[in-house]
Amino acid sequence: MRPGWARVAWVGAMIVAIAAGCGKSVRSGAAKASGRVTYKGQPLADATVTLVPQSGKGAGAAGLTDESGRFRLTTSGGEGAFPGAYKVTVTKTEEAAASAAPKTADIEALQKADLQGLKGAPKSASPPKSLVPSKYTTAAKTPLSCEVTQGGKNEFDFDLAD
Repeated sequence: MRPGWARVAWVGAMIVAIAAGCGKSVRSGAAKASGRVTYKGQPLADATVTLVPQSGKGAGAAGLTDESGRFRLTTSGGEGAFPGAYKVTVTKTEEAAASAAPKTADIEALQKADLQGLKGAPKSASPPKSLVPSKYTTAAKTPLSCEVTQGGKNEFDFDLAD
């Protein structure tokens, strides 16, 4: 299965963030933070967990869940999250099946047609389908929150439900 666009974007952002970290495992001021996400009691693999500062200022943090639903957060080039209160979003999408490739006859017909013939052009693929309820996907709607503390355990478990 090809990775979804959201996962590709997240991985790219993490590569840039890690490269910017100059090899530090925990950025100055950040605290190690991790946790587990389940949906309907089952581990939620390949989901993106994002911490959004409730103050609207400062750096957020993000992590990707593994097969057991576990994640570790990273922020601004290092491991962990900065102390503070956060809204927590969880996203996971299923890439929509790409539309079938047009047949040679269809392409030839479109090439011969004038602009009105373009109405029959193949439609683009539909956007990815969310695999978690929408209430968890935006900071404005999510009921999830956490507080990261310096020197605290910072282990957060989130059980999503419909």
